[in-house]
Amino acid sequence: MRETSFKIQRCLFCCMASAFLFSSMAMAQGTATYELTYTSTWTADTHPTGYPPNPHFSPLIGGTHNDAVQFWRTGATASDGIKSMAELGATGTLRSEIDQAKGDNNADAIISGRGLGRPPTSTKVTFDIRPPWNLVTVTSMLAPSPDWFVGVSGLNLLDEDMNWIDTLEVDLFVYDAGTDSGSDYTSPNQPTNPRENIKRITESPFLVDGEVKPVGTFRFALQTVRLPSDGYFSVDGTEILDGSGQPIVMKGVGLGGWLLPEGYMLHISTPPGTTDGPSGIRNQMIDLVGEANTERFFELFTEKYVQEKDIEAIKDWGFDHIRLPFHYRLFYDPEMDAWEEDGFELLDTFLEWCRKNDLAVLLDMHAVPGAQSEGGIADSDGEARLWTEPDKYWPQTIKIWREIARRYSDDPIIMGYDLINEPVLPEGIPGKDLADLYTQIINAVQPISPNHLFFLEGNYWATSFDEHLRDISNHRDNIVYAFHHYWKGADQGAIQYLLNMRSEDQVPLYLGETGENSNAWFYAMTRLVEEHRIGINWWTHKKIETITSPLSSPFARGYEAVITYWRNRQGPKPSAEAAARGLLAMAQNLELDSAKVNRGLLAALFDPEYGTKQKPFKKHELPGIINAVDYDLGNQGVAYNDTDVWRVGETTGNRGYNYRNDGVDIQISTDPEGFGYNVGWTNRFEWIEYTVDILEDAAYEIDIRGASASGGDRTGTDLILSMDGERIGEIEVGNTGGWQNWVTRRVRTPELKAGGGRVLRVTFADQEVNLNRMTFHRVSPVNVETERTLIELELLATYPNPFTEEVNISFSTPELVSVSAVLYDVLGRQVFESEEASYGAGKHEFSLAPDLAPGVYILRLQLMGSQEPQMFTRPLVVGGR
Repeated sequence: MRETSFKIQRCLFCCMASAFLFSSMAMAQGTATYELTYTSTWTADTHPTGYPPNPHFSPLIGGTHNDAVQFWRTGATASDGIKSMAELGATGTLRSEIDQAKGDNNADAIISGRGLGRPPTSTKVTFDIRPPWNLVTVTSMLAPSPDWFVGVSGLNLLDEDMNWIDTLEVDLFVYDAGTDSGSDYTSPNQPTNPRENIKRITESPFLVDGEVKPVGTFRFALQTVRLPSDGYFSVDGTEILDGSGQPIVMKGVGLGGWLLPEGYMLHISTPPGTTDGPSGIRNQMIDLVGEANTERFFELFTEKYVQEKDIEAIKDWGFDHIRLPFHYRLFYDPEMDAWEEDGFELLDTFLEWCRKNDLAVLLDMHAVPGAQSEGGIADSDGEARLWTEPDKYWPQTIKIWREIARRYSDDPIIMGYDLINEPVLPEGIPGKDLADLYTQIINAVQPISPNHLFFLEGNYWATSFDEHLRDISNHRDNIVYAFHHYWKGADQGAIQYLLNMRSEDQVPLYLGETGENSNAWFYAMTRLVEEHRIGINWWTHKKIETITSPLSSPFARGYEAVITYWRNRQGPKPSAEAAARGLLAMAQNLELDSAKVNRGLLAALFDPEYGTKQKPFKKHELPGIINAVDYDLGNQGVAYNDTDVWRVGETTGNRGYNYRNDGVDIQISTDPEGFGYNVGWTNRFEWIEYTVDILEDAAYEIDIRGASASGGDRTGTDLILSMDGERIGEIEVGNTGGWQNWVTRRVRTPELKAGGGRVLRVTFADQEVNLNRMTFHRVSPVNVETERTLIELELLATYPNPFTEEVNISFSTPELVSVSAVLYDVLGRQVFESEEASYGAGKHEFSLAPDLAPGVYILRLQLMGSQEPQMFTRPLVVGGR
């Protein structure tokens, strides 16, 4: 910043040439803060002719702008805003004209301040100014008067070397707005029709002793200059560079669902004829629980879905940036044509969380005015009106991005702008329209925000990049091609067309959305993009009851009844009160502390040994119980072997979509003596492995819980067990009469040596055998009888069944036992647990009174005596009330 001072008399700075302004963009970096001191020198001594009894000046009003707009100038007709200011001292109309110029990208900041009372007096106001809006216009009415005012128009605060001027003082002469014909201070209203041009008053009462005298001064004093830091992301050929200018392969996660709810993330179905986007979800919620409860829900939903601790967790997991999908209505109300300041405040808070955790942010307009596709993710009404009604919706889209850029152009934590999420142009709309809209947005935003990147998604859900879109990079800097990749191969062939495009255009690639697949696919995709130096962002950080996101929030009590009603559109309709409780409980459960962390998924993304070394999922000790689904962490071929490990083409990965996210197929189990989940849909030669610690040298008997409706191919052996590669047993499960008809099969091992880190493998020698759990009992090396003989316990009855409010349970025991009862729903989620109670030998009966919605549940009764606990399982039906 050079020290530069000027004193201006008898003239005004006018707007400079366009070339001058564009030079200022290139050379004058940063945002300057000026202090404007407004001083009155208008007294009876300086201007004795007709000096009024109550001299004063109206409040200041003006703004910073470029040379494409003038709010007033000599020789031009006054606008309504200037007329209102000059005649009445009012600021509202002129402020609206400046706001309009802001909307057209020709103005940046409004300048307003107090007026002045009886001279001599002064007031001060500070304002920010930045290129290309380096011109200042400020006005104030001289009062009383017909239509007289003072001010500056198009005053340039850059010097000839494109540096901010240090100090600048301007003498204020009086101008006639040409809207009133009064000739002295207190003339009655005499409207001038038509209006005359604005002119400087060079006669009495301002001509004194042959000289036109000023009535005050504006003094502009530079306070600070905030230069852009070196922390902005940039591009260099096919590379994205970080804030220090180093090439970086980014790995981030999206916050889908937070600021734009999607039905599938919440297990919400919307009525036929509506999309499962935010509007469809909100409208059916209003129908069920009313407007007030819906607002309460979304307030809590927004508060709990993403909090600062979520951002801290994302950083701790290893991600380096966040893609923030938002609905355009978060920031803009199209009906009122007004900005939503609450939305910007929420974004400001979020950005501070990310700044504290050193996480870059990509802003993603996920739902665009009019809807960029026909789907729920665009919050469409079924028509992609962004493309069918461009005259209405393109200006809104451009306006929103311009306002975002205006507010955040100086923030390097923002890596860039993902302009339109997954556009899908309707049939008959040319692909050139997408490129044209992108170009118009960039033209409006880049002058304001020259340091941020522009992420351009291809047509057809960010997969197709035509010649029109690709031509943009020939004319604009800081362009990145953003593509999405779902349910396709995780090999080079699947992205070769994109690699070719990158090489030809010398533009970086960024995989802006991917996921919704298995851990094996995640691992392969991570290796693929890292090998080809493509940044990636995973979709998405949290969903309800999911295995494909890092966080899985549990179903809340009462929420399932709501979504069941919405899904079926028939059956019992929950009351508004009950539904509201369920919805609010769901929102509360979105908090990080309530969520399950899917460790296997994070290992697939971040553990460098995931593809070569298995690691325990849970601690297993022998003797003890091993649940089949608690196999080790690791990739396909490392911790398990499965015939279909991911969702590509006809394969599904985990067919049961439960508990874990590998190729191993897992379903909810109703085994009365087993775990809540079992391995199923098995094929010959699939295997799973467990890291175990053998506590003592011994032979073991293994009780294996298995089930099969087919008995496989009847090859005899269904399961082969081995320890560290040595076979220790074979078992035939056979046809048990159903996939959930569980039996216990026992096998005895040879003596196993004690030691930690041993590897137990279960190989499926036959197909279609379900496996729930394995219980290892120590056997004396000499005496082959088990050390334990289970006491004879019996579950006698559960009645009535179905029941509405209370169910009775009777059992018998030969000794003192402690008893507890747990109820699970059909998805395996615990919904009720009784207090533990003790009973002596004999027959006993007790009652349970769970408050449950109608449906089918599983009772699991555990009786703990002097020896091994025993469990009984029975289905229970809760009838309608």
